[in-house]
Amino acid sequence: MDADLSGSTKTAVFAKEYPERFFNMGIAEQNMYEAAAGLALSGKIVCASTFAMFASGRAFEIIREHIADSVSEDINKVILRALNKFIMPARMEKLRKNVIIDGAHNTDAMPQFLDAAAEMIKREKPERVYFIFAVSNDKDYRGMVRMINDAALFDEIFITTFNSYRKTDVNIIKNLFDEYSGKAGTKKADDTAGEFRPVVRTIPEVKKCLAKVLSKLGDRELLFTAGSLYLAGEIEEILGFEE
Repeated sequence: MDADLSGSTKTAVFAKEYPERFFNMGIAEQNMYEAAAGLALSGKIVCASTFAMFASGRAFEIIREHIADSVSEDINKVILRALNKFIMPARMEKLRKNVIIDGAHNTDAMPQFLDAAAEMIKREKPERVYFIFAVSNDKDYRGMVRMINDAALFDEIFITTFNSYRKTDVNIIKNLFDEYSGKAGTKKADDTAGEFRPVVRTIPEVKKCLAKVLSKLGDRELLFTAGSLYLAGEIEEILGFEE
């Protein structure tokens, strides 16, 4: 469902593919959310799409007065259950049980990704951790490489590129990892002190790079990817979503 913003929110792509499952509710977020709630209560899975300011501003009273009152159980429990199931594409998203993609593509987002990856590694205690990295040439990739090196979370790092004029040559990134390898970080995920230097490889094509890592990936191992939303999109297209 959309509130007459399908061009901007890109739900027009879904509408073209599945016209019988798409509803343009016009410039009326209130009506859209009431209709969405009705479909959800009847057992349908609904995505009501609009800009965040309209979802929170225009539809708030309807959600509070009508939708919340129509739920028989504690609304806080309903919200918490929904949040636990919520998936944000390319934000620590599991495409397979041990393949996690993230769209961190700058020095603001990279620390958050590395912290989340460290928590997962500490919790799951994998035998080996792989990382696929690609980055746009207009980003601070030197800063991101330094952060990745300092975090020292990954046993093997595979540098690749994506299909865009903004891609950065794999050898440039490889040289940066080689430069920083003399300043090895501490493997914080398992509190192991001392130097830690990953194996760094280059495979320029995403599909071949992913195939290579997946051929090595064991059940007790993890694969993370980050550096670019272009990379995340191509990997999603290759793997699809895990059912």
